[in-house]
Amino acid sequence: MTAPRRFLPNRRPIASGTVFAGDAAFVVSAGFDPASGRVREVFLSAEKHGSALDVFAHDAAVVISVALQCGVSAAQLAHSVARTPAGPATPIGAALDWIERLEERE
Repeated sequence: MTAPRRFLPNRRPIASGTVFAGDAAFVVSAGFDPASGRVREVFLSAEKHGSALDVFAHDAAVVISVALQCGVSAAQLAHSVARTPAGPATPIGAALDWIERLEERE
């Protein structure tokens, strides 16, 4: 059974940054729930807009956002994705690690 999805207000705080996976850079943005201060929405895009990698990153961010809005933590997601000894194996893992660091600062 899943928790009910918590939708965010139209106007909310956001933070943006860059993450790297392999030799590719990705822009990641996180939307915060003003009531809890937790990240509840993620946007992820590749350098080349409209590329297959960019579309994949977008769709992955949608899935992450829905999970966050249903109560799954970024830490739970981050610990469930592929990793190498050096860190996250994909831009998805890199974005989740970035969100974890962002939430630790809040």
